[in-house]
Amino acid sequence: MARGQQKEKRFLNDAAHQLRTPLAGLIGQTELGLHESYEPQVRERLHKVLSAAQRSAHLVHQLLQLARSESNVPMQPLDLPQLACEVAREWTAKALAAGIDLGYEGEEQLRVLGHPLLLREALNNLIDNALHYAGTGATVTVRVHITAPGMAALAVEDDGPGVPAEHLGDLFARFWRGSDKAGGCGLGLSIVDEIALRHAGQTFAEPVVPHGLRVGISLPALP
Repeated sequence: MARGQQKEKRFLNDAAHQLRTPLAGLIGQTELGLHESYEPQVRERLHKVLSAAQRSAHLVHQLLQLARSESNVPMQPLDLPQLACEVAREWTAKALAAGIDLGYEGEEQLRVLGHPLLLREALNNLIDNALHYAGTGATVTVRVHITAPGMAALAVEDDGPGVPAEHLGDLFARFWRGSDKAGGCGLGLSIVDEIALRHAGQTFAEPVVPHGLRVGISLPALP
């Protein structure tokens, strides 16, 4: 069983790596075609090709992160609020373009033992999910706080429409999406779940009153 899982992970990683280069080339050539073409029908078709290629590239990136999250990775002490603020700042421009107020609230300093790249990827996926579903005019807040003695939480909260209670348990399932029109590949939050497990933590999803959603991971804090 273990050998089969290792072979599956290795195949997933190798396949994703092999797909990255041709997809990057396709995206580049399509963008060049859009830049050089002024014919409306041609541009419409190129936009569809570009959109499909970008979705595929995103899926490949998610598959790579999934393979990485399931591997043994070295942990190191890090300041979780500092990491959260840095990632939130990187998303500010995209949030503004979507008409969403993105900010940080929580602890000023809280150390955990973790892998910075994986925790960044987890938070990237949480923010991306919130921006996608919260809707224009929403407020999205990245939070780091203590949930219990020796436990830290890294969460993203929004005041959007939220998720029906009966589907809260489905959020972290692979390839589950809220609706057929949701877009994405349905892997983002399942990767968050894998990363949480890798950090001896767990994921959580809960409604926000009067409306909205809070999704995150809890993990052991350092003394």
